[in-house]
Amino acid sequence: MFKHGDDDVPDYVKDKPTDEEIAVEHKNLKIRYYRSVISFWILGVCNNFGYVAMLTGAENIIQENTEKKNDTLITSRECTIQSTGIVLLSQLIPATLITFIVPFIPMLVHCRMVSCLAITIIGFLLVGFTKNSLSIALLGVALVSISCSVGEMTLLQYSAYFSRNTLSTWSSGTGGAGVIGALSYTLGVEKGYRDTMLGMIAIPIIMGVAFWVILPIPTEKDKQSVLVQHNWNKNEVTAPCDTLKKKSHLIPKVSYKYIIPLGLVYLFEYFINQGMYELVKVDSNIVSRNMQYQWLQVAYQVGVFISRSSVNFLYIKYIWALSVLQFINVVIFTTTAIYWYIWNFWILFVMGLEEGLIGGAAYVNTYVRIGREEEEEDKQFMNSFTCVGNGVGIMSAGFLAILAHNLICKLPPPA
Repeated sequence: MFKHGDDDVPDYVKDKPTDEEIAVEHKNLKIRYYRSVISFWILGVCNNFGYVAMLTGAENIIQENTEKKNDTLITSRECTIQSTGIVLLSQLIPATLITFIVPFIPMLVHCRMVSCLAITIIGFLLVGFTKNSLSIALLGVALVSISCSVGEMTLLQYSAYFSRNTLSTWSSGTGGAGVIGALSYTLGVEKGYRDTMLGMIAIPIIMGVAFWVILPIPTEKDKQSVLVQHNWNKNEVTAPCDTLKKKSHLIPKVSYKYIIPLGLVYLFEYFINQGMYELVKVDSNIVSRNMQYQWLQVAYQVGVFISRSSVNFLYIKYIWALSVLQFINVVIFTTTAIYWYIWNFWILFVMGLEEGLIGGAAYVNTYVRIGREEEEEDKQFMNSFTCVGNGVGIMSAGFLAILAHNLICKLPPPA
């Protein structure tokens, strides 16, 4: 039998790796896999953390930057109309606009990530240090939201170089950001609004560590596995007109197949969250009426976290079906807000959980379906441009929720 090191060993035997070398290679691949999935979970948490924290602290942001308290209208429905919707729209309008621009910018991942982290830090500083200047505070809110959108599109594109499971851990991280962001802000603000906002500067720093330290650098083998997409990224710089034309031709397909159904799910769920949750309060011996809004938000965020973490166990191909289910939730919550026919808080809590499950499932299964069904050279653009559905849906929900909230508050209570 031939042995390595013998002079008369044929070349094909010399080139064959030993069992020890195979074991080392397998170990290295395993380490790279765990580093990638762990880092994408952390990146998902950090990327969406600021967005959730700003929504959770919307009322505090306005109170800290206006000399007078928000105008309120108390009706026989025990309904309070506040101007906190301006914080939601300050997030959504610039974030939605940026989603139309970023997919057409060359995929220079390190430049994008540096920009995201810097913009996030500036946003937190503006919100934390600003006093009695709502416009500047809202500028900070907008910057954090822009960073979140750019980070999401960039990292979804970059995930093509790693295991397909990075998409599920990313989605789990973004779901976890809802629970972690809302809870950490609520607990932190008791010790001080400014300190809480400034303390959140640690989040983009953690995000940078996850991206440049924990996440492995794609190897040549990784790049070869997506060689078509790698060449496409080069063409974005060398032949921008041709790639722009190609991307334009993909817009109808990605719109019908992914953007519209995902956008409708987001439209319906944010309409419920921002417009109806405040109007469906019921008597309960366990949860007081003034805390039910917060607990419904918790139920929603838990549902999102569970469903975004479960794609490896349950794959849902037809996103249109999820949009129909979410519309049914809109009907139930809206009619409940008007006619008060649900009297048990835990029924509402379960419905909030179910609403979150649908929303999270629509998000993660949309991007998994792109990864499974689309051509390699189209995946990055489709992943990035599909974010338009999120932004447009949420922004539309912000306007509609404020309108519906105000109209329902003016109605007489049911007999």
